[in-house]
Amino acid sequence: MSENFKEKIAKMLTCLIFPKRKRHLYRMKVAFALGVVPKEYPTFVSTVHFKHKGLLERADKIENIIIGDSHAQAGILPFLINDKTYNYAFNANDLFAMYESLKKAKSLCKNLKKVICTISFYNRGYSLVEGSNAWKLQAVLKELKSESEVDFTINKYNDVKFNERVFNSGIIVSNTKLCQGFDFSFLSPCRFSKKDDQRIKQHFKIYDKYNNQIFLLRKICEFCKNNNLSLYLFVSPNRSDYNRIVSELAQGDDVLSWIKDICQEYNFPLYDARSNYNDECFEDTDHLNIDGAVKFTRDIIDECF
Repeated sequence: MSENFKEKIAKMLTCLIFPKRKRHLYRMKVAFALGVVPKEYPTFVSTVHFKHKGLLERADKIENIIIGDSHAQAGILPFLINDKTYNYAFNANDLFAMYESLKKAKSLCKNLKKVICTISFYNRGYSLVEGSNAWKLQAVLKELKSESEVDFTINKYNDVKFNERVFNSGIIVSNTKLCQGFDFSFLSPCRFSKKDDQRIKQHFKIYDKYNNQIFLLRKICEFCKNNNLSLYLFVSPNRSDYNRIVSELAQGDDVLSWIKDICQEYNFPLYDARSNYNDECFEDTDHLNIDGAVKFTRDIIDECF
């Protein structure tokens, strides 16, 4: 029986389940019971595994660490900086995952001196625990062997035990596209199926509705202060239409004010790179292509080194 046929069976058996997120979870469970691994799991889990493995192998040499979400993962080329820099950013990271990554990097890299972190305006409310990608945070915490307790039960569409079964099913595949933690496989056009304006409006909705993650940026700053680490925060570059729509939705509100206030409080530099790049530098509304990544990395070198 082919995987496509098994997936059709899973789709047929779960087609009447609502809402959509619940239906998606049950469809994955049925398909997995039939021997089909959810398509989104192997690539992400494998990348996290090999990124962390690379950090372990280079730990004694690393002096500069890059943390953040997909904007850092696809947008900062560590090998252009020097061979003592490592990209430890993971796709979909929220501020909690960034904080956990930072703590793990410091515990392993005894010569760590600088932390480069990308941040977006909506990070103040974006929480993986509550979102549809909660399994990604679970995968990161498992790989990092984090001791932080996370209450995934608040997300009724995330099944921790099911995720664990998938993680342990042998889904890690060989990955040869990493260089000092930079993930070349992530540089692929059209990564998102949502229409651009819907994606941008969703980001603003998260910013406008929630501010429950602000304390985590303070934790990152405090951790760097307490461990004598130089922290450089970069607001991720965006395409012109992204900036225009956010500006229209904000109606004069400074969406970066919460980041600016915290950086000023802890006396860490903040660089706003939102409007510094032309549209040819992007693969989608807010992710750089390889040309954009080269330019962004060179700008980071000018500011931090």
